[in-house]
Amino acid sequence: DELIEKVMESFFTTKKTGKGTGLGLSLVKRIIESHGGEFILVPESENTTFEFSLPRAQVAKQNAS
Repeated sequence: DELIEKVMESFFTTKKTGKGTGLGLSLVKRIIESHGGEFILVPESENTTFEFSLPRAQVAKQNAS
């Protein structure tokens, strides 16, 4: 439970010093949210699982004239 609260924080890592920066998940979350989406950890999953959703793009109709 303690890790779940920290996993999305920038620079948080469970790796040994020098083996990771802890930026991956926080950057992914930030990019997805900047596009209006959601990025979440699924706590009830047996394995570490993340889900994300992005809004459907609006395709502009071009005038053929």
